[in-house]
Amino acid sequence: MVFDVREQAGDSLRAYRADSPSAYDRLVTGYRELPADAPTLAAFVSRARALQLPLLAATARVVTLDGTRVELACFAAQNHLRLAWIDECAPTEWGAAQQLFRDIFAALSDDSE
Repeated sequence: MVFDVREQAGDSLRAYRADSPSAYDRLVTGYRELPADAPTLAAFVSRARALQLPLLAATARVVTLDGTRVELACFAAQNHLRLAWIDECAPTEWGAAQQLFRDIFAALSDDSE
């Protein structure tokens, strides 16, 4: 499941969700706009901009046989950053990024799907 918060012309923010043929398919066939209020989206962008994280976190070794891969990606022109972890196994130092992901997911996911 992929959510995007995008800046549109005129500095307005909009939320989108990627459409895929199935829940576990990585193929994106399009996007649909989600209902989301501008102040909430602006707060998410502000929190992402304020993140200060060590890129190589010192963490205990974790062996995961199955789990949900989580990725928080931020893009600005030619610059981008991707953080990825197994859900509930993020390094302690990445706690703020994990909480931001959870908050975005809670605000934008549709429980009926």
